Amino acid sequence: MELGTKIEKPDPDFEKDRIKYCLVDKEFRDKLFEIQIGLEQLAQFGKEMKEKEDNKHVYDAIKELKKPKIAELIPLLTPSLEKAGYIELHLDQPEMGKDVYLGFSCLDSKSDRDDYDSKRTLKKLVDAVLKDTNWRLMSDGISYRLGYLSGRLRAYEREEDLMQLVIKKDARKSEK
Repeated sequence: MELGTKIEKPDPDFEKDRIKYCLVDKEFRDKLFEIQIGLEQLAQFGKEMKEKEDNKHVYDAIKELKKPKIAELIPLLTPSLEKAGYIELHLDQPEMGKDVYLGFSCLDSKSDRDDYDSKRTLKKLVDAVLKDTNWRLMSDGISYRLGYLSGRLRAYEREEDLMQLVIKKDARKSEK
């Protein structure tokens, strides 16, 4: 047992070993980092491709989803609404943000229909017409005053939002 301090002599091959075993060269270190980033991106791409392959039916359904432009909404909605007694469909100025929000209004031409029935019928009609598109009636629903109905539509454009629409639609089909 030694109680004193031991003085170690420096390693004569320290510099040689340091160059050999440590990343001293900046260019080489940067190249290694680039390779690492490239491999991470490749792994991420592989995960995305696997996910797309696993959910091919969802992506096919997204491709089949109709994506009408704002100008195409009036001819799409008008025939069904007029058949049910709603006239003068008008679209408001769209609100552009993360999603597109579009207000609409119409008049109920059937005077014998009360406000609850009028709102419910219009909601069902709009939902039915837009079920195969990327447009949905917003959750705040439809408001009614003296035969004047108004509501808001929302357009989904991003892939993850469209996936959620398709998944919800599939879930509703399986429930029925």
